[in-house]
Amino acid sequence: MAEETATKLRAAILSELGLADTPDAAIDGNFKLDLPCFSRCLKARGYDQQAAGKMLRATIAWRREFGVSRLAPDHFETIAKEGASGKCFVLPFKDAEGRPIMIMRPRNENSKGDHDANIMHLVYQLERAVSAASAAGHEKWVVIMDFNGYSMSNASPMHTTRATISILQDHYPERLHRAYLVDAPWLFQGVYKAISPFIDSVTRAKICFTSSSPDGLAMLLPAESLEQSLGGTSSFSFHAEEYLAEDRARCSVSKEEAQEEIKL
Repeated sequence: MAEETATKLRAAILSELGLADTPDAAIDGNFKLDLPCFSRCLKARGYDQQAAGKMLRATIAWRREFGVSRLAPDHFETIAKEGASGKCFVLPFKDAEGRPIMIMRPRNENSKGDHDANIMHLVYQLERAVSAASAAGHEKWVVIMDFNGYSMSNASPMHTTRATISILQDHYPERLHRAYLVDAPWLFQGVYKAISPFIDSVTRAKICFTSSSPDGLAMLLPAESLEQSLGGTSSFSFHAEEYLAEDRARCSVSKEEAQEEIKL
């Protein structure tokens, strides 16, 4: 029944968009209009076809307006500046089932007052997580929020936090497998209480408070996939230049091609 509903919704949306009903139908390179896409939206909206359709249409409009598919080539310098501190990135490791792992570290916040740049960087990392999940044959990812060093001086403004929650829930439905909040201090409890009303019940059930002690996160994820500071055994160290190297190279090629076109 769920697959039949997803198939009907897919046919309706493809017709609206004027796209052929083919397996490779997509809005952009990272947003395929396949059955899993429609199934995620339906599940997120309690299998209400009308609500799921509204969600998907809103996401398509948002991706186009935000320029999601052009983030790296059009805004690489902003992304590189935001990502230099390692405040958010996708690890080169997976959980026990092969899902990618995204790390968030509030202590490394380097542009607290720049809401737009923070959101742009977040979406860039979410798109990398989507790509990593797809490459691994999965739809979901794991998030680790490392609160070591957290303070009000590096905490995101409330409007940025709410925007983050909205983007995750409204435009990346059923992508989160589990969110591990590691070593969250008492200071964060007030923040969590304030943002909880904006987190839907399904997402809230995926949030797990844990610690970096040997009987904490390391009992929930493979030790070899975790840095030693999180209770794991990996000696991995984040290097922004290495992490962004492929996109930097692609952007350089794009700029050179654009300059050549101007000369012609």
